[in-house]
Amino acid sequence: MILGLILLASAGLSGDAPTCDVRVGELVPNAQVARELAEVIIRSRQTPEQQARYVLHVEEDGKTGWLVSQGLPDSPPDAKGSITVTFGGGGLGMRIDRCNGEMSKVYYQR
Repeated sequence: MILGLILLASAGLSGDAPTCDVRVGELVPNAQVARELAEVIIRSRQTPEQQARYVLHVEEDGKTGWLVSQGLPDSPPDAKGSITVTFGGGGLGMRIDRCNGEMSKVYYQR
């Protein structure tokens, strides 16, 4: 029910002419809505402690969707100014379609 309300509210805020087959237009018109949808899934799969380890990244996937993924936060420079670069680190990721909100390519990385 909450997911449906988010989708309907976001469609009304887009202001753009519908470009999708969905009657109300894009259901996920911006990064904030994509973030909120991903957070719903993440909360159902991870404890608050697990979620706190990650930063949620949202970027456009062309003009058809959003790529949302958890990643480790950037490390601050040490006393010498060196930065530690970490690859991997886990978290959930997914693609969210702008038109219908469909989530695909969902993955979990350790």
